[in-house]
Amino acid sequence: MAEIKVDRTTADRISAMIREGVRVDDIAEIENIPKRLVSVLEHSIALREGEGTKLERLMDLLKENTLLSQSNIELKDYAAKQLGKWLVQAGMQPGQIHISTGLSIHKCRHLYQQVRAVFDTEEAFIPMPQTFISRLVMSIFASHYLYLQSQSDTRSIQLPNVVVAWSRTVDEVINSRLDELAGFDRKFISLGSLFDTARCLREVQMRPGEKLSCTDGKRVRKIARSRCEQCGSYYVWCVTARRHKASRCCFCELLSESTSDKGKKLMKRKLPGETEAMQ
Repeated sequence: MAEIKVDRTTADRISAMIREGVRVDDIAEIENIPKRLVSVLEHSIALREGEGTKLERLMDLLKENTLLSQSNIELKDYAAKQLGKWLVQAGMQPGQIHISTGLSIHKCRHLYQQVRAVFDTEEAFIPMPQTFISRLVMSIFASHYLYLQSQSDTRSIQLPNVVVAWSRTVDEVINSRLDELAGFDRKFISLGSLFDTARCLREVQMRPGEKLSCTDGKRVRKIARSRCEQCGSYYVWCVTARRHKASRCCFCELLSESTSDKGKKLMKRKLPGETEAMQ
């Protein structure tokens, strides 16, 4: 199949029609381009225009994919692909999409290349680096994710819980202005990066201090989650030989390095779900 490219002027024109409520089929006919390209742009607009819209649309697609999982193969495949397009744009990788949607790895790779060829997508750290900020983000995510998982009857990864925890983590990072810290990278709050963290946290029914690790040791760093004796917060740390650097409480570290009263207040509040998650 020949590669089809859309110039910026055409993309802007299509975006305007989408915002005006023009149907995807009609736009494709007007611009004489495949419907799939218009659909990808429609998803991209909704994905990037507000966290609320993004979360609502992703949750709708998750429900649709679940409802159609027992339907005929065409409907199931269509729903999985629509969900997959959003997951690619949010930073998830082919292997992660394969786990989340049930699409074959071949289809996931093709979908990944197709979406990235047309639009910019979020990037991901796989695995997450062993830095102060990455541990901070993973700790915030873990509080949200493990709390949601504790309400489930399964220990397997639940994509809806990952998506909700990811959205809450992004909101908390931005509202707390952690994204202004030196060394912060958007990849830290990519859905792909945090889905990988969720894989490390897959064994959710355990006591504080027990090691949480992923069986795929070549791709995912082993991590643990402990409660800080000094501040009482649950924090994620990396299980490595350099424990003096990787195992410190990231919240205490942030507090000690803050010089302003505003910075000190930043981490004095309790993280949502940090206590409930381990009850």
